[in-house]
Amino acid sequence: GFGEDDRDYSVVDEIFKDLNLKKIKLITNNPKKLSYVESLGVEIVERIPAITKTNVHNEHYVNTKKEKMGHMF
Repeated sequence: GFGEDDRDYSVVDEIFKDLNLKKIKLITNNPKKLSYVESLGVEIVERIPAITKTNVHNEHYVNTKKEKMGHMF
């Protein structure tokens, strides 16, 4: 019954402004985070994938992230 991601990232904009960030290297597999950061006017000069090894315990979770949420591994 939970949403796909119930976290609130609105504070990121204030942090980026406080630090006067214009360009960053971003560690993420999530395309929505790429879009969000770009919408703040911050250039992503490099996307660094968060390395996730699959195993019997997380294989379904990782595949769901990839197939249903578009995560890039």
